[in-house]
Amino acid sequence: MRDALALCGCTELPDLDRSQVGYRVTGASGDLCTPALPWGAMDVTPCLMGAEITRDPAGFTIRYAALDDLVRMRRALGRPKDHRRADELARLHT
Repeated sequence: MRDALALCGCTELPDLDRSQVGYRVTGASGDLCTPALPWGAMDVTPCLMGAEITRDPAGFTIRYAALDDLVRMRRALGRPKDHRRADELARLHT
């Protein structure tokens, strides 16, 4: 993740040992949930390693968790807001 952020222009690389971190790259900012977040019994490493891949028009590689993995990850967190978001994401299949 640190390499990807650096390639995107992130000059203040976050501490990825924390569960959630903020980031700022050229044209975007936000927060990231890291593998250090308490994911319950779920190992999120396979979800991250098996990320979907696409490329933007300039050829930049974009990797993101598959929708089914994202739903499982949200449910594993167990917080009410994550269950609501999991339900919203699951409805995208219909």
